[in-house]
Amino acid sequence: ETYLALPLGTVVHVDISPLLKDPAAAVDAAVVAHVPFANGVEFINETTLAVASTSSASVHLYSIAPGADSSAHPQLTLRSRVVLPFMPDHLSKASDGALLVAGHPHAPSLTKYVGVRHTCNSPEAYARADDATRAYCANGRAGSWAAEWTEAGGLRNLYVGSDFPTSATCVWDKQRKTGIIAGLYAKGLLVWRD
Repeated sequence: ETYLALPLGTVVHVDISPLLKDPAAAVDAAVVAHVPFANGVEFINETTLAVASTSSASVHLYSIAPGADSSAHPQLTLRSRVVLPFMPDHLSKASDGALLVAGHPHAPSLTKYVGVRHTCNSPEAYARADDATRAYCANGRAGSWAAEWTEAGGLRNLYVGSDFPTSATCVWDKQRKTGIIAGLYAKGLLVWRD
């Protein structure tokens, strides 16, 4: 799924309202969409849902229609795709409603970086590591890419680089003029101010 972009990932709608009345009630869940490597999910508004498709380097935008009756699951219809120059991970919304997308520009670098984090971050494992692994722990890099998207303005890059590795989530409060990026296995956070 990661490299072939097969639509094996799913978006599942879960209705927890029966559980609120009876904790022993059955969970009501249904698959409402199939997406290649479905990752982040974010409502754009009441009628549009965005789903990050990591392996297809895109965000799928779905129209949401209510189910046939009040107990039915919503119906999702693929409306469009936002093609990205990176593999999106998670999605969020900025305080002004822009869709924020954080992800990874180079899959092999990400795979290598993530593959040695247990060694680099564990004093015991690091002490047993060979010289090449220790050198990679000191100097290895993996890129980050964070951007915002609006239908009117398109895609605008917020951060592209490797000084802060493996961006996975981006949040931005534009009123407070502060943004934060978190990375997979990254130490600390990248914080920016406008």
